[in-house]
Amino acid sequence: MPDLDLIAPSALPQSLRELIEQAPMPGLGNGPQCPQTFASIERLQTDAGNSLRIAGLWLLAGELDRSHEISQSQPSAEGSLWHAIMHRREGDFSNSLYWYRRAGPHALYDALAEKIQAEQATLQASGLPDVHSASPEELPARLVELCQQASRHHVPWQEELERVLWWEWQLLLLASETPD
Repeated sequence: MPDLDLIAPSALPQSLRELIEQAPMPGLGNGPQCPQTFASIERLQTDAGNSLRIAGLWLLAGELDRSHEISQSQPSAEGSLWHAIMHRREGDFSNSLYWYRRAGPHALYDALAEKIQAEQATLQASGLPDVHSASPEELPARLVELCQQASRHHVPWQEELERVLWWEWQLLLLASETPD
């Protein structure tokens, strides 16, 4: 169950907050898939259409194809970022890097770099390779590189990497438009 540690309670409708908090923590790849989260998003999508937040929620549910369908149709930086994350999760790392480049610099990576700096001691203690020294502009590519390493080898720092990626997800959710 993910903790919304970067999202103030007032920033999201209670129903959306509950949906997120009841979902399993997303992994590095195409899972875990959660039928309960899936059903909740289906109900929400009926009212919200194809908002970028819905693309992020589909990633949370492990439904990469559904997320992809929405994010690739959105020409905004946030659409490109959801698209990049989806490709990173499916293991298409070069395509992920393309979409990160296409999105360009984004303020969420400034906030993510600050959070990483604040948690530097814990991240280093886990053995997570030098993510704290990456600039906000370098951070997306560094995260892709670490995900690629973790997908090829069992790494003791995977849980900490997943936590950093969860922070990224939360910050992008906040940067994406609010569902109607």
